[in-house]
Formats: sequence, C-alpha cells, structure tokens
Amino acid sequence: MDEAFPSGLDLNDRSPTVYGWVLMLLGGGGLLYFWVMGAIGLLTGNAGTIVLLQLEGAWRVLFLAYPAVFLVSLVLGAALVALKKDLASLGVAGAPVALSVVYYLALLYLRPV
Repeated sequence: MDEAFPSGLDLNDRSPTVYGWVLMLLGGGGLLYFWVMGAIGLLTGNAGTIVLLQLEGAWRVLFLAYPAVFLVSLVLGAALVALKKDLASLGVAGAPVALSVVYYLALLYLRPV
C-alpha cells in the first residue's frame, strides 16, 4: 500500500457510497413526491401558489422536466458506480436536489414578475 494513505484505510470499502446514495435518493425522491403534487395542481389549475406563479415557457418546461432529470441522474450515477467512480456517482445522484435549489433561486431572482 502507498505510504500516502493512513494505515488501516480500506480503499475498496464502498459503504460511504451506499450511505451517500441513500441520502441522495431520499432527497431526490422526496422532491419528486412534492413535484407530483405540484404538477397535478399546475396541470389542473386548482392549486395554490404553483398556479399563482403563472409558469410559462421555459420556466414551465424546466418545472415539468424534474422527473426526467431525476431518472437520468439515477441511471448515470448507477453507471458510475459500476465503473467504480464513487465520488462522481454521488455528485451525479445529488444533482436533482442541487438543480432544484438553483431553479428555485432563479425563480426568485431572475424571472420577471
């Protein structure tokens, strides 16, 4: 083993990746749950705040694209796990949560009212 790593460090231990994936799936899946409620309200027109936002054009497309972003990140993350790129897979799996925060901030600061 290389002297740059501390003794007793097992580089083949992938349990932190499993814990990271569980956290990322809980976060992304929780957002998906609330997205479904918001999408039903938006498409039927009888919800509260999501209808009042009056999402049109690119803002509406970006909102409705969340399930695709979630599924693509899961597939790419799983492929990276299979390639033993654990840190990159956590970043890809966490992308839906991070992109949701970016979308929210863009709605607040960039969208004309």
